[in-house]
Amino acid sequence: MLYVKSESGEFTPINYGNTFAKCPKCGTMHQIDLADILECTGGDVEEASAFCEKCSTKHMPMFENADKLQSIADRFGVYLGIVQNIVQSGLDRDLSLEACLVGARLALSMESGKEELFSLDDIAAVLGCSREEAATELEKQGFQGAQISTLPGFEWLLGQM
Repeated sequence: MLYVKSESGEFTPINYGNTFAKCPKCGTMHQIDLADILECTGGDVEEASAFCEKCSTKHMPMFENADKLQSIADRFGVYLGIVQNIVQSGLDRDLSLEACLVGARLALSMESGKEELFSLDDIAAVLGCSREEAATELEKQGFQGAQISTLPGFEWLLGQM
C-alpha cells in the first residue's frame, strides 16, 4: 500500500476514494483515478493535472479533433501547443470548435503573413449562422465571394460526383 505524509506527520493511505486533483482551468477539486493519471503521465505525478468533468467536456472536441489542430500547426510551422492554446481560449469563451479552428487559422495567418482562404462555411461557423446569412452579411460588408474551380477540363468530374 502507498501512503501520503501530511504536514503534521500523519500517514494517509492512498486509495481510490481519497485521491483528488485541482482542475487547472476552474480550480475545482475533484476525485480522480490515480492509476489513469499515472498511466497518462508516465508516472510523473508532480507535473500531472486533470480537468474536472465540466472542463473536460468543454475541451473534449479539441482532443477528438487533434488531427485538425496538427494540420493547422503544420501549415503554419508552429508547435501544436500554440494551436491548442488558441483553440482552448475560444472554447473557454463558448465558441464552437469550427469557429475556434477558423480563429486559429486567422490568427496564425495574420502573425505569419501567409495567405489563407476561408470558405463560406468557415465564415458561417464563426458568425453562428447559415451559409445564406453569412453570404448576406459579407455582401453588406462589401465583400465579394470568389468561385474557385479545378483545372480546366476537370469540371465534368465535379458534375459526376
